[in-house]
Amino acid sequence: MIATLQGHKDLVQSIAWSPDGNRIAAGGYRTVLVWNARTGGLAETLGAPLEGRVSALAFLPDGRTLAVADGAQGQRGQIHLWPVGAAKPAATLAAHADNILCMALSHDGKLLATGGADHVAKIWNIAQRRQIAKLEGHTNHVLGIAFNKDDTWLATGGADKE
Repeated sequence: MIATLQGHKDLVQSIAWSPDGNRIAAGGYRTVLVWNARTGGLAETLGAPLEGRVSALAFLPDGRTLAVADGAQGQRGQIHLWPVGAAKPAATLAAHADNILCMALSHDGKLLATGGADHVAKIWNIAQRRQIAKLEGHTNHVLGIAFNKDDTWLATGGADKE
């Protein structure tokens, strides 16, 4: 172990590294903490309007925007596009009917895929901030999601063992 980052009062639900490796973000209950990875110092805290556990995080390729998934359990899953250093998200997308459990960025950074407790996977155009695909077929929570190397395929894994 090379460092211990302090600050969360609850369980850490999600972690993401910035593309340049200079920041690490961790999501808990209604909070995202962002640390300077080199010094271990807390750089910022993201809070309101987060309303539930932060279940997935991803830095966009620009390294200046963090995609944050949260929501009231059993009610909805939201994606916040949050510029690092800003007091509030630049945009909030009503994404799923239940919590978002996984998130993946395409390699070119143009698409965001999400999987949720509502048994659905979705693909989002980040620049347009809109859903471009809804993928159904799981009979239980979507727990993992990933693009292949050239972003032509999307794989999902669920609690239904599919």
